[in-house]
Amino acid sequence: MSFPYLAPTEKPTEINNNIVSLIGSGCDCRSWEQNELDIVPYKDKGHFKLKGTEEIFQALEDNQVQLSTMKASRFVKAFEKEVDHWERTLSHIMETTEMLLTVQRQWMYLENIFLGEDIRKQLPRESAEFDGINKTWKEIMTRLNGDKNALRGTHPPGQSLDQQKSSSGIIITISRCYSTSL
Repeated sequence: MSFPYLAPTEKPTEINNNIVSLIGSGCDCRSWEQNELDIVPYKDKGHFKLKGTEEIFQALEDNQVQLSTMKASRFVKAFEKEVDHWERTLSHIMETTEMLLTVQRQWMYLENIFLGEDIRKQLPRESAEFDGINKTWKEIMTRLNGDKNALRGTHPPGQSLDQQKSSSGIIITISRCYSTSL
């Protein structure tokens, strides 16, 4: 195994081995190329939900501890950019997965409510907003089901974490409006 970060006369140290095990040779993240989100069919309606996240959260926690240990090392300088990159990447995976779970919980609750015509008549604006979120949610989950990889799934091209947070905020607002109307 080569260590592109080291001068030819240097020998791999523990930090080199940790970096290589976490992110692979170069900038390749082998472990995150294999970690998958647990996506399952939802209600036989042709769309999907996120099921278990224990393995993903455990891998995130383990890797974040490894990164913290590396950052505490005096030898981290040669790897600092990569360690910082992976800290941000793992943080993004965690935030996005947590947000998916929050939105999913609210969406599943509201989906049953907004299927009824009487609520749709009482809350037409919120119904229209929910329809938009419903469409977006189904697209996101269909995309995640197509490629269940946690790294790629939480870093979709053309969609930022801010856009995902916006959807989360809208669905929470819809939920509050429904609760208030009761």
